[in-house]
Amino acid sequence: MKNKGIEVIIANRRNNYEKCFLPYEYYQVKSKRYEYENVLLDINQSVGEIYEIIKKVEPTHIVSFSSLCMVGQSWDDPDDWYQTNVIGQSHLIQALAQYKGLKHYIHFSTPEVYGSTIEAVKENEKFNPTTPYAASRAAGDYMTKLWSIKHEIPTTITRASSIYSEGQHLYRIIPRALMCGLYNKVIYLEGNGSSIRYYLHMEDVSRALLMLAEKDISNIETYHISSSRKITIRELLMICLGKYKKGLSTSNVRYVQERPGLDHAYHLDDSKLRGMGWCDNIELEDGIDRVKSWLESIPEIQPEWLSYKHKA
Repeated sequence: MKNKGIEVIIANRRNNYEKCFLPYEYYQVKSKRYEYENVLLDINQSVGEIYEIIKKVEPTHIVSFSSLCMVGQSWDDPDDWYQTNVIGQSHLIQALAQYKGLKHYIHFSTPEVYGSTIEAVKENEKFNPTTPYAASRAAGDYMTKLWSIKHEIPTTITRASSIYSEGQHLYRIIPRALMCGLYNKVIYLEGNGSSIRYYLHMEDVSRALLMLAEKDISNIETYHISSSRKITIRELLMICLGKYKKGLSTSNVRYVQERPGLDHAYHLDDSKLRGMGWCDNIELEDGIDRVKSWLESIPEIQPEWLSYKHKA
């Protein structure tokens, strides 16, 4: 958006993130690239509060990433996932139904709603969630679709393959694996690491979202966003550890039991998006190098950054 003169309003329920985890803050130190403003907003609060903020800001486009997105932890407190991903999403879409100035709403969802797939699936694939997280996102997607149709909200639902980037939480797989190599820490590998994923740098995802946001629509559409390269988790760890001349030895990798509902693969057919001219530009090794450089630029890693802290 930096070359399009777009004003960006960032809504979050927290305002105390470290700058190293906020690329729009982190990179602004080097270049005044972005014009943006922060507002506090929690979709678990009342519809009225959300609507008042929307009326004040008067956005033409809204992209919502709002969700509780940890998968394994959703088994422990499933009500919290349903509260945010279903009820909170219902609050948001009800507020959007009252606002008439919206040109395009993008609901950012997940391929986990399909469960494990054997072949590449299209956007009309039936849902088959295998975890409380995936079930909550599937319900939130249904809620979004129903309200968007009833109130004629121009809506695009996107489902993206596994995302990584600079600024990602350190307990996610790529920064965690690089941390293992950088600081000689142990990384835990579920099962034998044979699960297949398609890793996509957030910059490629952002280009797709902007392309879709600029598209004129009058109804509801769905798009897949996926990398063109499949890789097992084991192969991914080998690449990350190889950046520090390390391998999958018993000194830095511990094999643990697979978590319940772990899907083997999410194969997405993204030909619909690629037909619009989009493609993934950032090679996985190059993207991992970017994350590596970012990690090494952080003056001091705080212990609390290394594990997920649940907030209802």
